[in-house]
Amino acid sequence: MTDMQASLGLHQLARLEENLKVREKHWERYNEAFADIPEIITSREEDGIRHARHLYTILLRLEMLRIDRNGFIQALKAENIGAGIHFTALHLHAYYAQTYGFRPGDFPNAEFIGERTISLPLSPKLSDKDAQDVIEAVISLIRYYRR
Repeated sequence: MTDMQASLGLHQLARLEENLKVREKHWERYNEAFADIPEIITSREEDGIRHARHLYTILLRLEMLRIDRNGFIQALKAENIGAGIHFTALHLHAYYAQTYGFRPGDFPNAEFIGERTISLPLSPKLSDKDAQDVIEAVISLIRYYRR
């Protein structure tokens, strides 16, 4: 860690608990909104574990949809919702493929998760309206692309 990173981090520690409460509020709203949507699997937690709430991910059940993960992200973008891909199967990254000869199909479970996982907006700066916009966009797209 550089001195600059440490300096920034120290100042953010003062807001850690307050920011976590905001993230938890949005996290719970997302979980409640997506709970009864069979095309989505939401994040789960183990008892006794304190989650950092740094990302909120959903896993799309692509077999129930007429769109792939990348198309879904583009559709969210068209609705002015930013979403990310934070989990790509490691063996598919160029370094590992070139260095170790890994190929698609070598780790099917990692590929399954990587091809279906989307990170939705989650930030202490996210307003209640912003979170509602995310929820409405995701639900609308699921309904539109449902098989």
